[in-house]
Amino acid sequence: MATPPITRTLRLLPYDSAWPTRFTDEVARLRPALGAAVQAIEHMGSTAVPGLPGKPVLDIAIAVENDANADACIAPMQSLGYEFRGPYGDDPRRRYYVRNENGASVVHVHLYVLPAAAWHALLAFRDALRADTALSAAYAAEKYRVAESVDWDKIAYSLAKGPFVQRVLADVAKFAMCVIAACLVAACASPSRDTPAATEGVVRAPSPYLLVSAADADETESDFLAVIDVREGSPTVGTAISTLPTGMNASMPHHMEYTLPPAGELLFLNAHHHEATMLLDVSNPSALGVVKTFMPPKPLRFPHDYTRTPSGTRLVGFLRSEGKSLDTTETVTPGNHGGIAEYRADGTLLRTAIAGDADGKPVRPYAFALLPKLDRLVVTSAPMMESSWADVVQIYRYSDFTLLSTMALPAGRGPDGELVPGSERAGFGPRVLEDRSVFLNSYGCTFYRLSEIDSSAPRLETFFALATPPADAKKGDIRGACGIPVVFGHYWINPVGKLHSVVVLDIADPSNPREVFRLTTPDTFNPHWLARDPNSNRLILGAELGGEDGYFMLRFDEQTGALRFDPAFRGDGQAGYISLKQTTWPHGASGAAWGHAALFLPATH
Repeated sequence: MATPPITRTLRLLPYDSAWPTRFTDEVARLRPALGAAVQAIEHMGSTAVPGLPGKPVLDIAIAVENDANADACIAPMQSLGYEFRGPYGDDPRRRYYVRNENGASVVHVHLYVLPAAAWHALLAFRDALRADTALSAAYAAEKYRVAESVDWDKIAYSLAKGPFVQRVLADVAKFAMCVIAACLVAACASPSRDTPAATEGVVRAPSPYLLVSAADADETESDFLAVIDVREGSPTVGTAISTLPTGMNASMPHHMEYTLPPAGELLFLNAHHHEATMLLDVSNPSALGVVKTFMPPKPLRFPHDYTRTPSGTRLVGFLRSEGKSLDTTETVTPGNHGGIAEYRADGTLLRTAIAGDADGKPVRPYAFALLPKLDRLVVTSAPMMESSWADVVQIYRYSDFTLLSTMALPAGRGPDGELVPGSERAGFGPRVLEDRSVFLNSYGCTFYRLSEIDSSAPRLETFFALATPPADAKKGDIRGACGIPVVFGHYWINPVGKLHSVVVLDIADPSNPREVFRLTTPDTFNPHWLARDPNSNRLILGAELGGEDGYFMLRFDEQTGALRFDPAFRGDGQAGYISLKQTTWPHGASGAAWGHAALFLPATH
């Protein structure tokens, strides 16, 4: 392939793995400066597609809601060293910025006022290239062919690529219309809810694999990561096709991200007792790889939850920090309050904040709900091994990690209308709803809704508490044990450990949630972890403090809210069950295992 003469303007370089990091770094500068004016920040152009050659200029697209927000971005952008070039071409809804270093352009920012057809076209073209390596390779060849045909002239090159781009977009639009037609036919036919889901304009088959973070049951061998075959009808269904020992014994594998990150990104997960965070390459389920392991930034300790932001960074909650707890009854050391942090996708630390105390109790950040359009971050507080914690929810300004509000969680009322003591304990799983409110449960099994989050007086609504057995004071536990929830359409699906059940709420009206279904598990299984297959109506259910030696595969009826055990799985003779009790694994005869977190995996990622 010919190399352009050095006197020409256009330069095409091979793909550089540093380009995604450059994007993350630039977003870390842009987001605090632009704040709530911005709806989304996306990596665009050739530098956003792994393996694609391109000009060494970062292309970033920013979406705002209206012209006033677009105008409000001009001064902050200029303060960051960007030159405002005004409308891009003849499109008044597209503003153009350029940042130079040493006389050369290094970042181009296109700011769109939504709705904007060009914004959606850019997203569609980028996503098509990311999803299809053959298409990406064809585009790479086209780029060089066009460059040589126009003698490496930058302007002519941009225009000459147009037909290829338009053909791809036409194919995407044609495929989307086929999907819409298929969905309309399916809707008229009232199909079984077990058919593959139509997600984001693509009809997909159920995910073929399940990723499990597993612990060696007798703690004599290394803990490991396992990929389990969950293909219905497969001769190896319910068994591990690959494993990866982590090299850590008795590490207590615990949480990973609640959803799989986009292709090309690493998955964050922890080994709790070792206080380690691992970055896992899941691109090939047959050959997992731990790319990086790192420890907490001082003074923070014990990472627990991981949440991906729209820019690809990760929010991480830490349950403790160095020092003794303000509450002298705390039994663990160190037992000081926890904090939060943000990392790049490669595990590089960006910033931290300390959560502090509330009413004489340490705040222990547990889980996140990020609302980037409001520039707000909602964080709950719950313990792991700790004996003292504040039953609160905190609201931060996301752009600078400023703590704005700490709100106590009230106890809920039972079916008899009486307050249920202890039902407010340990705020747990917050989830952002379409109306930009946050719905959450406490571990004690009361349900709440947080709204008006960007105001000076956020509103916390307290709904009912589930009728659960009282906590055992001698054990120092919490009643209820409502675990990790999943939002599926207008349903809230919540495992409840001490009821040995999974409860489904209809939250179509989030100010009036109501229970519509309850699935009961065996008494030896305490439901806790729940994750959804993005490509079907399947859910994977894990346990805590009883039953961790296996999982249940569930099927969900999106029309009625009903759950059932998936009959395609019959581990240990139980419908829907996937067992971890086997003694031999792909890595060797290490004995039985147990697991906590699990996620569905595609064939390749």
